[in-house]
Amino acid sequence: MAASRFVNPDARPLPLPLATLIYSLAQDGADEELGEVADELWAALLRDGRDIADRARDLVHSDTVDVRPDEIDDEAWAQLESAAGVIVTRNSDGSISVQSFRDGADLAASWNALAVELSPAEPGSQWTRTPESDENPT
Repeated sequence: MAASRFVNPDARPLPLPLATLIYSLAQDGADEELGEVADELWAALLRDGRDIADRARDLVHSDTVDVRPDEIDDEAWAQLESAAGVIVTRNSDGSISVQSFRDGADLAASWNALAVELSPAEPGSQWTRTPESDENPT
């Protein structure tokens, strides 16, 4: 099952080098998550493209990732900076997808659809949803 199939068709994928950085950021702390990082299927929501871009630039200039700054073009950075947020998914085969959303309503709708689709019907499941807050409404 490819979790990325749940993403809004108006979402725009980010190129792999930048997606790799954002995946690292999401693992360290997303605004909301579905599942646990160790689960086969995992999804994360990060809001505010400009903040994500700033954190990704800091990360790419550190020695902790295998992505060089010249691997990410200006167009990819601009796409991220103009985004309301991103949805990161990792499938059971380990593949990752990062989709950016310019519109906050599309971001929220896609995240909510993903949460509904991935939430099992039985109580006590492994999927959890981080509660919304006034600072991070969905």
